[in-house]
Amino acid sequence: MYRFTVFIASLCVLASTARAADPIELITTPIQKAYIPVGFDDNDRSEMYVTGFLPDGCHRIGPYQVNVDERKQTVAIEQSAYKHPGPCISMLIPYAHVANLGVVGSGEYQVVDSTSNKKLGALSVARSTKPI
Repeated sequence: MYRFTVFIASLCVLASTARAADPIELITTPIQKAYIPVGFDDNDRSEMYVTGFLPDGCHRIGPYQVNVDERKQTVAIEQSAYKHPGPCISMLIPYAHVANLGVVGSGEYQVVDSTSNKKLGALSVARSTKPI
């Protein structure tokens, strides 16, 4: 039992020293699916629900960026993740969150993942018939 405790303690010391020396990286990660609601008008704040997987336990979900191009009728979303150093559990880690797009002009938009250029779906925004 004593050897096992010493082994675990030395692993913790190695992990803490490796984390102090190595910087945390911000990387992009692909989005697997986007759930896009219907019924938005051009005076609504549009949003969608995105999901995906991080490659291992050293990754944590980070910020996202949305680029709405009303001229090209596209919405490009880029998801980032923080990559921490150290020994990592080797398993896929799911993530999911709501991505706010803001107020989007009326039209039929193609939603794509900026990292993989994968088409995630379509966003339909109607012209509002009533003022805000």
